[in-house]
Amino acid sequence: MNNPSQEKSLKIFSEGILLVITLLWGATFVIVKESLREISSTLFLTMRFGLASLILLTLMILRKRKFERRTLIPGVFLGVLLFLIFLTQTIGLKYTTATNSGFITGSSVVMVPFFQLLIQKRRPTRGPVIGSVLVFIGILFLSGGGNTISSFLRQFGSY
Repeated sequence: MNNPSQEKSLKIFSEGILLVITLLWGATFVIVKESLREISSTLFLTMRFGLASLILLTLMILRKRKFERRTLIPGVFLGVLLFLIFLTQTIGLKYTTATNSGFITGSSVVMVPFFQLLIQKRRPTRGPVIGSVLVFIGILFLSGGGNTISSFLRQFGSY
């Protein structure tokens, strides 16, 4: 794609899609929180993962994909791990606000470049580190943490 206007249009479209996905992701915390008033965490997640599994199974059958043992076992392992992560998050959401849950989840995503150091034994480059810090500050402000920062700065300034 050498056409600059096509590249610009694709970039704008891609960023728009990311914005929509972010809005949907953020909305799920409120939706799940409200759903948990009517149903248990375990049943909610069983239905959610069960529905997702049926959709993926249907797609695999329609596309005539084969189940391969070498991919099935790691896939089941990762699926169980993902279920357990969602379970702890969903149970936690019962006892806190959607805002706090979103903050904790968003904060864990920001740590990914730092996990690179632990897992790959390679320092992340400057860009992802700066990006992670800025995103963390943004998540903090969006979740109402700006009040926390202001009170911290006031206390720090009084010493």
